[in-house]
Amino acid sequence: MKKSLDEKINEIELRKKGIAEDSDGLRRCLRCGAPLQRREIDHNGELHLIYVPCDCLEIQKRQRTEMVREDCFMSDILSTYKYDSHPNKRNTANPYLKKFIRKFLKIKKSGVSLYIYSPSDQSRVFNLARISNGLIDHGHTVKHITAPLFSSLRRIPNADYTKLMKKLSSFDAVAFADLDLITTDEKELSFLCGVMSFLVNSNVTLLISSDKHIYDINPESYYGQKIKELIKKRCIVIPIQDDVEEINPQKVARDELWMFVEEDIKHEK
Repeated sequence: MKKSLDEKINEIELRKKGIAEDSDGLRRCLRCGAPLQRREIDHNGELHLIYVPCDCLEIQKRQRTEMVREDCFMSDILSTYKYDSHPNKRNTANPYLKKFIRKFLKIKKSGVSLYIYSPSDQSRVFNLARISNGLIDHGHTVKHITAPLFSSLRRIPNADYTKLMKKLSSFDAVAFADLDLITTDEKELSFLCGVMSFLVNSNVTLLISSDKHIYDINPESYYGQKIKELIKKRCIVIPIQDDVEEINPQKVARDELWMFVEEDIKHEK
């Protein structure tokens, strides 16, 4: 008996999820062949039947997540920095950053990026890595770029520049650690400006860390000023402090971009 178009479409959609359906309607794991368990859930007073993924699908999902994490960081230790990994304040997420991670798809759709700052080197490193890991755990792809890595990228042959841009634009977000618009030379700032502009136009979210508020940085170079204007136009600016109770919500909420996103989130609820 030939399958209808709807049945073929349903079969394709199930296979994308790693599920095969027998002729008698029994659904099995496409990977290991084990039958999938069914569970009823109550949604707004109505009972819905769902299929629970078998362990091998969950293992496969975790493996994919770890592959994304491995591709994100140059240093293995950065992949271990996560919010709430230990019950103390230094590992507790700034509430604004928790919201950024949780509402990332909505924020990304709005074309908004993130700029965090702190005078503490350790705090900047920890928090940018934790944001990246938080997004990865939520199923997003991130590339974490440090200053040494960026310097090496700038020296690639011109022929490979297009490949680099294509690769970076395939990520949901690209993190730039310890942005320095003052002492970085003009050629490197020119390259950085081109990369950031390309990513923003490709709808890639920027995650930037620095030691000062962007308004307190006054670069003398032309490209340093261009990057500053891009950040002012595109980024939510959030101060990072080790003691999250000391964060002043008003200082963050005054940012016009954050106000826009906050309003967007309120309508979503």
